[in-house]
Amino acid sequence: MKLFQQQTPKILTIILMVALPRLSETIYLPLLPRITQQLMTTANLTELSVSVYMFAMLLFTLVWGQFIDHYGRRPGILISLFTFLTGTIICGSAPNITLLFLGRFIQGIGASAGPVLVQAISNDIYPPQERGKIFSTFSMVVSLSPILGPVLGSFFGAKYGWRFIFFAIALSITLYLLHAFFHVKETLPKKVPAHERFFMKRLRAFCKNPLLIGYSIMLGCLIGFNISIAMEGAFYYVSILKLPLSEYGLLMGGICLFLLIGNGVSRRLNNQKINRIAIFNHSTRGIFIAFALLTLLTLMNIVDPNRTHISIWISATLLSISAFFNGIAFPNIFAAANDGVEKGDGTTLSLFTAMNFGIAIGISTLMGVAHDGTLYPLTVLCLFVAALYRFAFVYLVKRNLPKGGHSS
Repeated sequence: MKLFQQQTPKILTIILMVALPRLSETIYLPLLPRITQQLMTTANLTELSVSVYMFAMLLFTLVWGQFIDHYGRRPGILISLFTFLTGTIICGSAPNITLLFLGRFIQGIGASAGPVLVQAISNDIYPPQERGKIFSTFSMVVSLSPILGPVLGSFFGAKYGWRFIFFAIALSITLYLLHAFFHVKETLPKKVPAHERFFMKRLRAFCKNPLLIGYSIMLGCLIGFNISIAMEGAFYYVSILKLPLSEYGLLMGGICLFLLIGNGVSRRLNNQKINRIAIFNHSTRGIFIAFALLTLLTLMNIVDPNRTHISIWISATLLSISAFFNGIAFPNIFAAANDGVEKGDGTTLSLFTAMNFGIAIGISTLMGVAHDGTLYPLTVLCLFVAALYRFAFVYLVKRNLPKGGHSS
């Protein structure tokens, strides 16, 4: 029947593979204080549910890279979506923090396939000129989702509760799974030489490539920024600075807007053929200066719980500035990292994804452990990460990137 005819995945279908799982990473974060109360646990443990999710992503990204190279993209799509759906239902039904952790871990297993599949399928079926559009949109989704999630979570969670959030995601994933089952066909080239899939060979090549390592660190730092802001932001603004949940959603929406503006500026800079060294240089400086100022103002007690309004405005302004430069850098890092990856090479893509998620999980775990009910953990940790981001650019990327600014 034509209704169930399998076709080459459309751009929207490809992007949704990562958009829906990535959105679920942070959509429940504004409700962490409520989850903490209802599950009768501590704030530190509740925050660590983010790290559990990302830890599963880190572990299984490498597995998916091998799996989709050996067995195909379509089985990877269907199995990963079903796994993610199972974890989401467990989260929505969890009566305690232990089952919430279990659900988040299973969610992470399914979600870890998304970034690898998007890159692999794009390399399979699209020429370089079309691939750039997908990677640009993909970069926007990956960088925007961790901050957009809390915006949606604030509005819907405040009205319907945190369990509704997970069941709404489960319904969306179910519909997408049915679409993929009936309409998405295999894209993996039929003949892929066995040695091209040999993991250790790819791992050695990856470890000898300072550009890919540098891009992985930079991308991990940016993802870590966004998740930390989303994760600690609920406590920072709602619990400490006493901002109403609905207004917190608007504030995060404003930060999302600056991220989108940065992404738009990035596209314009690329159209003008501005080399990536200049783009990375300005973005790293902008992010570092924004967090340095926020840390300094916090240490000087200018940003302080006793000065609620000025603290909200100053911190939101500086976080928006960092989001703007984040939006500029993210698509360029992602595109640069994919320049040298061969067609059909899901294993190298999984190594790149695993490393940047490893960086991000380290950052989010530190944020969960450092949470102490004050304003300091978010500002100090983000300043440290900004310094790491700058270090990776200067010593791994800038020194090895050709003068033209492109790695291919």
